[in-house]
Amino acid sequence: MKTKVVKIALLFISVASTLIAITMLDDVVPVHFNAFGEVDRWGSKYELLILPLVLVFIQITEVLTTKFVKKEAEKSTDEKVKNDARSNIKVLDITFCGVSVFFTAMNFFFLYLTFTSMKSPDQISIDSLKIVTVLMGFLFVFLGNIMPKSRKNSMIGLRTLWSEYNDITWRKSNLFGGYAFVCLGLFTVIFSLIFEGIASVIAMLIGLMIITTVMMVYSYKVYKAEKEKCEVSK
Repeated sequence: MKTKVVKIALLFISVASTLIAITMLDDVVPVHFNAFGEVDRWGSKYELLILPLVLVFIQITEVLTTKFVKKEAEKSTDEKVKNDARSNIKVLDITFCGVSVFFTAMNFFFLYLTFTSMKSPDQISIDSLKIVTVLMGFLFVFLGNIMPKSRKNSMIGLRTLWSEYNDITWRKSNLFGGYAFVCLGLFTVIFSLIFEGIASVIAMLIGLMIITTVMMVYSYKVYKAEKEKCEVSK
């Protein structure tokens, strides 16, 4: 219930602040910035509504996803499946709440960037990529803390053929994936605070590719070990 209130409040604040900003801006405003925070495209001020609309889409997606999970659980007579579904719905709720916080922060940042750039469009105002990657880093840390709490499913978490083999492979794979994402997030934040934005983005993407590969390999190893154990027990 608390997270629902938070998500609605974030959506309201994001939409309201953007609509208020639109009334204070010219019809044509900076709508895109390069790696150095310089304006490289001007457009309609109504383009600023894109991120608030993304928040609307996120909330609609959560409602539909939650309904799907509940519907699938109701088809089963297995109490464990129902309990797992309830647990995953809570994880979805927290995950969407965190993602909403991320996009709300992004929206406020771009509104700020638009207003400051209106005053001096030819002057470098801020390293926008640095801010974005810092926010991405915090999002990775958040997601890393959520991953181990999910139970075996086909929608959230580290989903591979190997991790979905049984509950043990799922738990171990997602626990490892959670640690990997937290490490990536902390690395991204620290790196972004030290180096320029473009370097931070490159480092973040390389780090993401590395941990994705490592998580896949670990998931396969866990699966292989668990499968051998199951075969021996037979």
